[in-house]
Amino acid sequence: IEERPRRSIVLLFFCGEEKGLFGSRSWVSDPRLALSRTVAMLNMDMVGRNGRDSIRVGGRSRSADLSMIVERANRAEGMVMTSEPEEMFYRSDHASFASRGIPVLSFSSGLHSDYHKVGDEADKVDTLKVARVARLCFRAAWMIAESEEVPEYDGPRAPEPVLLSADDHD
Repeated sequence: IEERPRRSIVLLFFCGEEKGLFGSRSWVSDPRLALSRTVAMLNMDMVGRNGRDSIRVGGRSRSADLSMIVERANRAEGMVMTSEPEEMFYRSDHASFASRGIPVLSFSSGLHSDYHKVGDEADKVDTLKVARVARLCFRAAWMIAESEEVPEYDGPRAPEPVLLSADDHD
């Protein structure tokens, strides 16, 4: 038996995030699927460091609907969810969608001592944490796709992302 959600779930992979959100900005400027049909955007960026049991989830203050959904989805994983610092909200691909009023959730384990340094090696990634975050994100995406209601964007609306220099990320 093939189980499908009520709505489609589209997986997108962007490039150029650290040079100015190039991929996500390009998508929202010229989407292959109508943005009017995009009910939410879930973003995972750097989710494998800083403690197996915790994750930062940005965007919850901008959508009470998505905040409730991710809280429900987290019951199965039991992760400690903290808020993303406001100054970090505009630095990843979800900001391009938020600038268009699309509700977003952004999952990140936050900065670490190897951030943007040569010591940031794959063997330092906690793959069990990545799996937990992926399951949490999947559960939230499934709940959104199955809901009869469309989540609301409660604002503030993010400004259009601007080109950042490499120094802005250090």
